[in-house]
Amino acid sequence: MKQKIKERFELLDNKERLSVKEQEKFVAFFMGMSKASRIHECISEAMTLIKNEDNFYNINDYNKSMNTINEALSITSLAYFPTNLSLFSFTIDNFDYSISELFKATIDEEINPYIQIYKDNLLKPIVNLKPDLVCISIIGTEQIIPGLTIARLLKLETDSHINIGGSIFSRLVDVLLSRKELFTTFF
Repeated sequence: MKQKIKERFELLDNKERLSVKEQEKFVAFFMGMSKASRIHECISEAMTLIKNEDNFYNINDYNKSMNTINEALSITSLAYFPTNLSLFSFTIDNFDYSISELFKATIDEEINPYIQIYKDNLLKPIVNLKPDLVCISIIGTEQIIPGLTIARLLKLETDSHINIGGSIFSRLVDVLLSRKELFTTFF
């Protein structure tokens, strides 16, 4: 993440002039690079503490670990700017949830961190299982892009039947049925 942020910082640093928005990004990228080194040293310990049942109930260790994880996620967000990633949400600024934006967001590796995460950690084990059916439940709007991203990757890599469900898609069933391109791309 630090390298990605550095590259984005250098693109702005090499410009002669920056707009106000670019200035804000410049400062954010600069701060993110300095935080990334510190967080890199702490994240493993934070994850270990969160996973350890004894430490989980120690409120001081728990809070320290959660703060570290949240900082790491904010650094990840910078690397994929304008994406905002936290423990409880995933958003892309100015994303309007149109069909065309969904198609773009599920293949755009510049703003969607889940593409690389899934390719590195999730896709191969699922492909190797050769499942006949994969079911994905999407119950909140913050899950739409991550859910459709894995659906799209699986659709490309397997012959599995991809089934999407959950409250978000249950409410949109009439709209979904009229959009055949969703069925050829995601499920």
